[in-house]
Amino acid sequence: DVYKRQVLVLALVPGFAGLRASFRDAPPRIRTAVWCTVGLVVWGLVSLLWSEDAVFGLRVQISLLLGLLSLVVMLGLCRGTDEGVGALRWGYVAALMATGAVGLWEVATGSHLADATGDDSAYVFSASAISSTLNNPNNFGAFILATLGSVLAMFSLRRGVFSLTFLLGMLALAGFLAVNTESRGAVFGYLVILAVALFALLLFDVGYFLTAGVGLSVLGLAVYTLLPQRVQNVVETVTTEGDQRSDELRRNLSADAWRYFEQSGYLGLGAGSFQAHLANDPTRLATKVTPAHNTLFQTAAEHGLPGVVLLVTIIAACLSILVMRAHGFRQRLAQFEVLLLMAAVAMLMFVASYVLNHAELWVHIAFMLCLVWNFWRHRGDAAVSSN
Repeated sequence: DVYKRQVLVLALVPGFAGLRASFRDAPPRIRTAVWCTVGLVVWGLVSLLWSEDAVFGLRVQISLLLGLLSLVVMLGLCRGTDEGVGALRWGYVAALMATGAVGLWEVATGSHLADATGDDSAYVFSASAISSTLNNPNNFGAFILATLGSVLAMFSLRRGVFSLTFLLGMLALAGFLAVNTESRGAVFGYLVILAVALFALLLFDVGYFLTAGVGLSVLGLAVYTLLPQRVQNVVETVTTEGDQRSDELRRNLSADAWRYFEQSGYLGLGAGSFQAHLANDPTRLATKVTPAHNTLFQTAAEHGLPGVVLLVTIIAACLSILVMRAHGFRQRLAQFEVLLLMAAVAMLMFVASYVLNHAELWVHIAFMLCLVWNFWRHRGDAAVSSN
């Protein structure tokens, strides 16, 4: 964490300068999203005045502030240019390789980072489920899904045999890692994203569709043949009693969070106070004191209606280009990537414990906003395509 923060501070000056220089020229949705993120940080700090755990809440808000700074850096350095978006895609692929290397080490050794670093916190998940550097199989699964848009976008932009082979290898690595997380959301999301990608190929290039279809069929057969126990573990999680109890706990936590939202007069309990309030609530439905595993509902419980409106507005800004008519390949590609990134963000927000203050959420949001900006930069393609 220290090294990540040092890198963030070093990048902040050029990032802030870049965003400041082009902020007025940025699309209105970008400006709205930035101001809403600032508002979310400020409102969270105000809510500490009535939080039941102001110390923990302050730590959450500091992490959220780092998320805002990450967003500023990415927007300021990228500014929606093709080169900036291309660099971010490579960054996602590099992150897949780096976290994937840790995941492969986990598969090979049966160990986890908590074991290797001497972390006192026990690894509470299945011993065979990998989590890489994200410490949670669901979080790692969501991150894997977030990298697929970049891999598929780069696949569509390249024609060299070496490049295509490398990117197919990245898809195979992502699939292998997703299965080994033993996360239902990761495996299901991976299959859905590949289905969407294949459908897009069918519409635009039948040859690529057939090639990818054969390649993915071979990959699926290889995974099933080489990892039968892993596949069985994933299938069993859909029906096992333990996971049914887990699903029930998630539903009860969400119900408690919504009740607190209403009881607080829709202003929220205050940043960082959900678990403290839950622990002292004799009428709670949840049998375990833990984050809500539903970021939207816990945001409602802690930050109230103002927080929910700000967060939903940010997400709406990211998704705005999906309702616009695309002209030209670059705009369609931006829409495609935003759609896939949003699938990963949805899994992160509704499956992981609570991620409003997690850096990966704001990196994904910033990338989507960069794609929105890129879509806006290519609005001139409409005139070209109509001639």
